[in-house]
Amino acid sequence: MLSTLSEELLLVAFFAIVGTVLGLCLKSIRSAKANQWKKKLSLFETTVLLAGLTGCACVVYGFIEPFRLEVTTVRITSVKLPKGSIPLRLVQLTDLHCDGLNRVQSKLAETIKPLKPDLIVFTGDAANNSAGVLAFKDCMRQISAIAPTFGVAGNNDFRGDDIFAETPVVKLEGKASLLEIHGTKVWINGVPVNQPESVQPSMNAAPIDMFDIFLYHYPAAVLAPAAEKIDLLCVGHTHGGQVRMPFVGALVTNSQVGKQYEYGLYHLKKGAMFVSRGIGMIALPVRFLAPPEIVLIEVVPEI
Repeated sequence: MLSTLSEELLLVAFFAIVGTVLGLCLKSIRSAKANQWKKKLSLFETTVLLAGLTGCACVVYGFIEPFRLEVTTVRITSVKLPKGSIPLRLVQLTDLHCDGLNRVQSKLAETIKPLKPDLIVFTGDAANNSAGVLAFKDCMRQISAIAPTFGVAGNNDFRGDDIFAETPVVKLEGKASLLEIHGTKVWINGVPVNQPESVQPSMNAAPIDMFDIFLYHYPAAVLAPAAEKIDLLCVGHTHGGQVRMPFVGALVTNSQVGKQYEYGLYHLKKGAMFVSRGIGMIALPVRFLAPPEIVLIEVVPEI
């Protein structure tokens, strides 16, 4: 996947390593001189050394963070839920990018089950290789046993067999499913990324009297005029940047809408969209200030 490597991610790693080497070299040169062991480093040398060590620590942490699974909980309201009704609980997973290495995949089912979701959705990018496909399917079989599960394919999901084959996941390809949850009628639909022409008509099919959910991999789905009709749009793809910086956020999103919808909950004209930072990784096996997440979305009636 060298063609999709993030230049920003590579630069973070490169400058961190260079800074560390430079700092250590400066210290070694000074220490090699006679009677220099007791001499203090200059402010510049100290700054370079500390910057290098900090950068090195950040790089090391970047390889640790992918093992830190978090649950993100958000709440939205809807007039389509009768007053006093039980909230709708939806779990969103995205961008597992399974690669054969078990980081948090084995924790997903045991973490999701106590959340007691009414339904689970997956918004694309299952695996990075053939070993990952097998791991993904095993993971989804466990997860689907918790609650009805629906999914759409992402841009990495067209390299071979159907990623949802041999799993109970309901694959959405523009044909909606109708559910009734706690007395509330729910319409759920979605489109794989290789059928962008189906996004608009599929959204237009959403009934006005049901709470509607639409799944797509790219945040660019929000650009469809019919997105104004959707109560909840669930997407992924950006990884929240995968590497985020304080006060800056995502360094790169690989998204058509750039940083406008890079991560989190966005309130749209009518409904809401959640862009999840997902579970796995592409390019480099690191995450920084963007740990893997399970998203729990609670939909409650308006007061």
